[in-house]
Amino acid sequence: MKLEQLEVIYTSIVVVLSGEPIKRLSVDELKGIIHPPLSIGSSPDGVTIASSARDQIDILLGQSRVQVRDNSGQEPGKKPVPKVIYDVLVPLGVTYRAFGLNYGLAFTVKSDLSPAKLIRDKFLNVAFLEPKLGAPLEGASVRLYYPKGAKICNLLLEPYEGPTADRFHIDLNVHEDTTTLPSQDALAESFKKEHDDLLKFLTSL
Repeated sequence: MKLEQLEVIYTSIVVVLSGEPIKRLSVDELKGIIHPPLSIGSSPDGVTIASSARDQIDILLGQSRVQVRDNSGQEPGKKPVPKVIYDVLVPLGVTYRAFGLNYGLAFTVKSDLSPAKLIRDKFLNVAFLEPKLGAPLEGASVRLYYPKGAKICNLLLEPYEGPTADRFHIDLNVHEDTTTLPSQDALAESFKKEHDDLLKFLTSL
C-alpha cells in the first residue's frame, strides 16, 4: 500500500516500574525537564500529567509506570522523548521491569475500497467466513501479535473512527520485559527504527 496523508497522532515511551517511585518530582524539577509554562493535573486513576504546550510533550507519572508522550505530530527523532524519559527516571531512583514503545498513526491509500474492506480482503479468508456467518462480511479490523527478538509487538489496524471511515488507524506497542533499560542513545535509535519498520510493513501490504 502506498501511504498518503500520513498523520502521526502520537508516539510515546512507557517504562514499567518494579515498585513505587521513591519520590515525586516537584514542579520545579518538571520545569527543568520540559519547558514551562506547564499544565499539571491528575487523571481519575491518580496519574499525574504534566504537559508543555511549547514542547508538545506530556509526562505521565503513575504508581507503577512513567510515560512520555509526544503530541507534536512529528516522527520519532524530531523531539527528545528518550532524553525526557531518562531525565524523569534518574531523579526518581527506581528500578524497572519493562518498557514499551508506542505509535499511533492515521493514513489513507488510493483505492475504490474503504479501509474496512481493504483490511478484510488483505487479512481474512472471506470465502471461508461468510458461509459461517450466513451474511456478507462488510469489513474488518485486525490485531496482530508477533515476537521481534526479545520484544513482543501488538499491532492494531482498523478504520479510523468507525467502519465507514475513509482513513486507516494503526496502533503499535513494542513491549520488552527487562530490568535494564537501553542507553539513551540506544533507546532513541530503537524508538526511530520501530517506527520506520512499521512504515515498511504497511507499505509492503
